[in-house]
Amino acid sequence: MDKGTRRVAIFMVMPLVFVFLLLTIFPFIYMVVISFMHYNLSEWKAPYFVGLGNYINVFKDEGVHSTLEFTIMLVLIALPLEILLGGFIALFIQNLVGEKIVRSSLLLPMMIPAVVVGVIWKMLFNYEYGPVNYLLSLFKVNKIAWFGDPFFARIAVVIMDIWQWTPFIFLVLYAGLQTVPNDLIEAAKVDGGNRWIIFRYVEFPMLKPLFWILIILRLIDIL
Repeated sequence: MDKGTRRVAIFMVMPLVFVFLLLTIFPFIYMVVISFMHYNLSEWKAPYFVGLGNYINVFKDEGVHSTLEFTIMLVLIALPLEILLGGFIALFIQNLVGEKIVRSSLLLPMMIPAVVVGVIWKMLFNYEYGPVNYLLSLFKVNKIAWFGDPFFARIAVVIMDIWQWTPFIFLVLYAGLQTVPNDLIEAAKVDGGNRWIIFRYVEFPMLKPLFWILIILRLIDIL
């Protein structure tokens, strides 16, 4: 690339760089600066420097502790289960009789509005007449106040999160599996590879970037 072409390329990229700085870098710097200030819109006072006071108050807040614990719970429990279930289902339904019907059915949770999902699961976890407590009673388990106890409320939300997001994981991984060349799979079969060997040494290495993308997207959503 000669100097003239390089200058044209830089000139063409500069507006994008400017927009990026304007919408991301500068707001981030402003956010960091203002985090060290006392800034209350309800007070007719100019912002003043308080150092680490805001951060200390945040870490002293019990609500923040509770939110952080629940976030960690989603990351350590819901996310791994969504990845495992989505991957297993994507592998299982390949070449399955009625694959299209099964695939469409699995995507239904993604199509239901969040408000409707909340109402459905509230009914399922209802203390008096909810199907979940009824099933537990069949195994001689006492009724659980799912939304009356903080611990069980978190468990209920984790279950709902897994139900709603596993189809998304499945869809992405299923699409990724369709891109794996059949030649590689057939060659692995000729060499005596079973389904696990084919996934581990042929399909998984090719799907690894997708796994990382899914993990990052889910972390962004959870956080």
